[in-house]
Amino acid sequence: MLALQHKQLPPSLHFQRPNPKIDFADSPFRVNDKLCEWKAGRTPRRAGVSSFGIGGTNAHIVLEEAPTIEPSSPSRGWQPLLLSARSDSALETMSADLVEHLKKNSDLNLADVAFTLQVGRKPFGHRRMVVCDSVQDAVDALAARDPKRVVTGQPNETEPPVIFMFPGQGAQQTDMGRELYQTEPVFREHVNQCCELLTPHLELDLRSILYPAGDNVEEAGRQLTQTFVTQPALFVVEYALAQLWTSWGIRPQAMTVSGNTWPLVWRESSRSKTRWRWSPLADDWCKSSRPARCWPSAFRNRKSRRCSAEGYRWRR
Repeated sequence: MLALQHKQLPPSLHFQRPNPKIDFADSPFRVNDKLCEWKAGRTPRRAGVSSFGIGGTNAHIVLEEAPTIEPSSPSRGWQPLLLSARSDSALETMSADLVEHLKKNSDLNLADVAFTLQVGRKPFGHRRMVVCDSVQDAVDALAARDPKRVVTGQPNETEPPVIFMFPGQGAQQTDMGRELYQTEPVFREHVNQCCELLTPHLELDLRSILYPAGDNVEEAGRQLTQTFVTQPALFVVEYALAQLWTSWGIRPQAMTVSGNTWPLVWRESSRSKTRWRWSPLADDWCKSSRPARCWPSAFRNRKSRRCSAEGYRWRR
């Protein structure tokens, strides 16, 4: 097994010269008298292992080298490391072992480490989680056990309910969600979709305001303070964020929002999936005479509302 792992052939011990009655020159065999490279051929490397028992029971197995591991594809900059064990002491031991392993193998791909921890073993009742952007960051965080970064606990017997809470006007700023837009295809897809739908009504592309070029940041910030831009901009980012969370399996039972941002969507939920769609209210708003300057008056002065899981009925 070590020969297959290191791709080297060990020498035969104590060999000095071959038996003259064996015609090695006219045979495919030879005696390996020194450590040498095991070169690859047209087929995978294979090794035979024989065991001859004194009582006459013999065994022979053929080992084949493991397939070449494909290089990992590019992944997210931040990765969640998930640990689980049967007891608190086992969890502490596992955390310490992981720290030592990462110290000795600092060249590991953090995404590979995260993937193996997630799917490589059965989850147990004592769990720990930390989000890191590098191997060294993981070592530092797990070694320090800072509760602000390292979350430790036990899962509930039932899945806790999730509620999406979104801010209203006043929380806007340029470049909100820029990193998500650059790195998360689902988020980018829905931002693009919303901006394309809104462009003919706003007479501008919100992406140029949300993610302005370096020389347009100041002008984009000024435009973003205008209500007819602020509200759809907030909606676009929040809607895309909800879609991203939903694609990760985080399905809300309800949603709260401040201001007039979310009358435009409603939530359709089932056991298997959650879909967010433009509501009929969005169609009415888009068909209004001055949609780029006015939101439906029926939704003004509603500072806080909650969307029920059954559809798009709005309740205080």
